[in-house]
Amino acid sequence: MDTKLIAVVELLERGVWEEAHGIVHTLEGDLESAEHWYRNAKRTFRGPDAVRAEIATARELLARTG
Repeated sequence: MDTKLIAVVELLERGVWEEAHGIVHTLEGDLESAEHWYRNAKRTFRGPDAVRAEIATARELLARTG
């Protein structure tokens, strides 16, 4: 399974859905919606080129909260 998808699903499972939602929209190319969800998560939207770093950040958050 795609590691990006796994990271998003893990976020959703732990209730960190605002960040997961932003990552999903970024992967879809729906950048306007991604920006909206990043704002809701109180995170800076760094654009589609930063998705891998965002997933890594999400994994770090999971490690701290899981």
